[in-house]
Amino acid sequence: MTGSRYAKNPTYCSKVILQAFYFGTGSKPVVQVFPSLVTVYDLPNYFSKAYKPQQVKYFK
Repeated sequence: MTGSRYAKNPTYCSKVILQAFYFGTGSKPVVQVFPSLVTVYDLPNYFSKAYKPQQVKYFK
């Protein structure tokens, strides 16, 4: 799978999440790194330290 961080096609769930934070937060530096291919388990690593997501609740 290949793609661009700016392209809408192809798109997939983890890319949509990262695009929302990258393009939807104005001038705040929420996303530090935005790779061409966004993997689900690496999502927390793409955020800057000040805005790093935290686990609030765990459901079984």
